[in-house]
Amino acid sequence: MEKISNSKIFNKAQLGYALHKIVLDAEGMPTDYLYLDVNDSFRHLTGTRNKEIIGKSITMLFPEIGNSNFNWIKEYGEVAINQVEKTFLEYSEPHDKWFKIYAYSPEKYYFVTVFADVTAEKRKYDELQYASQTIKEQYSDLKTINEEIGINRELLESTLFEKNQLVEMLEEAKNSLEMTIKEKDKFFSIIAHDLKSPFNGFIGLTQVLAEELEQLSLFEIKEYTKMLKDSANNLYKLLENLLEWARIQRGMTKFRPELTEVDYIVESIIGFQKANAANKNIEIEKAVPSDLQLVFDVNMINTVLRNLISNALKFTKHGGKIIVSAHEFGDYVQFSVKDSGIGIPKKILDNIFSIGEKTARPGTDGETSTGLGLILCKEYINQHNGEIWVESEEETGSTFYFKIPRNIHTINEIELEDYTR
Repeated sequence: MEKISNSKIFNKAQLGYALHKIVLDAEGMPTDYLYLDVNDSFRHLTGTRNKEIIGKSITMLFPEIGNSNFNWIKEYGEVAINQVEKTFLEYSEPHDKWFKIYAYSPEKYYFVTVFADVTAEKRKYDELQYASQTIKEQYSDLKTINEEIGINRELLESTLFEKNQLVEMLEEAKNSLEMTIKEKDKFFSIIAHDLKSPFNGFIGLTQVLAEELEQLSLFEIKEYTKMLKDSANNLYKLLENLLEWARIQRGMTKFRPELTEVDYIVESIIGFQKANAANKNIEIEKAVPSDLQLVFDVNMINTVLRNLISNALKFTKHGGKIIVSAHEFGDYVQFSVKDSGIGIPKKILDNIFSIGEKTARPGTDGETSTGLGLILCKEYINQHNGEIWVESEEETGSTFYFKIPRNIHTINEIELEDYTR
């Protein structure tokens, strides 16, 4: 292959020129290439001299070429072996330059590269491309903004409306929270008073017994001990209800619904109240279908029915009547406890399920009341996604109602929920 590096025209050209020979392995695959001849521009563009490069291979001169993103040996091998022409715009890591390269094969296994340093042009091109892309994006953004101005105006108005609604909701929530705090503060004040009075009485009675026991007659001692027993029972009931209410508020009372025969539950509770009913000669009538079944938490509904029936007995005069019933109404089962008692004054009726009001009052025979029973009832019915309410007229009687959804869960869901709570 004749060298032309001694040509004056060739050496004065602004383009770099190099003649190479491809190096093949035993299987005929290109593994390297040699520098056979270069011109002055090549030396200027690459910063090499003839004696440094002629007769040497690319891997010897630039070992790092194997780490390049562009496979120079493979591409030039294809030119030399297949005698094809190729044009590249590639970055040379050893020289830190961009070259525009034209490669061709004058003879098989030989190839010529003619190239120019286009680093400055490439960087300008990249800058222009970046600027062009930026302009396109900005134009697109402006176009989108322009298109959305109308929408944004509507969105802004909608957002302002929603913001105002949110402010109102937050204000309502704040007022509700403040009201709840005030109600609970008032509630605890009432409880403290209700605890203080019987405790004072209890302490006073024990003091009398401790200091004057020897002077008291047997009849007086029996009377004092009976008063102590009644006071202790009342304190126990109050504390028991208060602790249960506190457990509910802290989420410590687990909700465990199960499929239950309503008639059996009602019958059991009435059975427990028979002695109290007999003391006042009050008749308790049951109106519950024998085949009625419902999914509910047995302990909670037991507590609700026990409270309602106990209250009915408490506020019904001797010889009165109480009717306990349960019936299906669409998707709900509705319970009721109706009495022929003294009714509820309107002042108490309006706040009977509120924790911030004092609703406790003595029964027809002076029976005591904690004032917490109906609050617990409401909490338990809420646990069932149900509803509780009362209808009453003074001197006529009261009817307490509560209803529970017909199908809270299927049995499988209940079992699964019990394990996941």
